[in-house]
Amino acid sequence: MAKKLILCKGMINQKTEETKKKNVIYIFIDASNVWNAIKSVKKFIEYKTLKDYFRKNFNADKVEIFYYDAYPKVGTRGYSLDEIKQNHPQLRG
Repeated sequence: MAKKLILCKGMINQKTEETKKKNVIYIFIDASNVWNAIKSVKKFIEYKTLKDYFRKNFNADKVEIFYYDAYPKVGTRGYSLDEIKQNHPQLRG
């Protein structure tokens, strides 16, 4: 029985060492702040480019982006993102 415990312990330690070697970056984006920035520069963010930037410049093995948004109550927003994209092709990226 002791032999099984040693094997399990070795497997756990090996997995922990592999996990420690990974450089993982987590990006948390608050949509309301990003929306104001997008409006000011009139250009959308390319999230794939953002991930590639962090992967390359920070030697990341993995980059995860979490985008948080609050949805307004129906009828309370005086604009539509789809209409904005159609009417302003320069905002498409």
